[in-house]
Amino acid sequence: MVRGRSMKPADLTPILLRCSALALLVGGIGWGLAGLLGGWLGGEALGLTADQMGALALPFLTLLILGAPGLYFGLRNGPGYLLGGGVGLTEAGLLLALIGTATAYGLTGQGGDPGGQTLIGIGTVIIGAGTLVMSLGLIRQGGSADWIAVLLAALGLTVIPALLEPRFAILPGLCWAALGFVVWLAAGEMETAAKARPR
Repeated sequence: MVRGRSMKPADLTPILLRCSALALLVGGIGWGLAGLLGGWLGGEALGLTADQMGALALPFLTLLILGAPGLYFGLRNGPGYLLGGGVGLTEAGLLLALIGTATAYGLTGQGGDPGGQTLIGIGTVIIGAGTLVMSLGLIRQGGSADWIAVLLAALGLTVIPALLEPRFAILPGLCWAALGFVVWLAAGEMETAAKARPR
């Protein structure tokens, strides 16, 4: 019986990055749409209450939670303490934002505890700090992830204005989505480089 060639860790990295990129892209688009509805159009345009509109963010926050760790495992090149620490902070912030959103708006938009807004605020600040640390980590380790570092820095700088002014909430969503797109392209470059290397 002929067995298929086992995949090496280097072969799995682009696959991991593509999964991460897809989660970040869809999660970012959802975040951006929530900002567009909440800050500019209003939920009334779709017949949604404020609680229902807030609850719409839950699946997209979940996607971001699933996608962010792939940046560490896919982009780490040598010791990645800053990158890993930034991912940890970002994950903690996203989890707090997820819990706060579920608490404040309910899982189905039926309303909940207004105290969840505090958790959302704390989580948002931690997300901003985490993405800035991730950006520094990528810059320090070098490599070809320049645009990813720039987008992470932009994300970290836009989450706080978005927290203070709902109309700016679309900006972090755009950064998340652009990050997912650029990571997808980086995965493609890795696959091309791997095929060009002699076996």
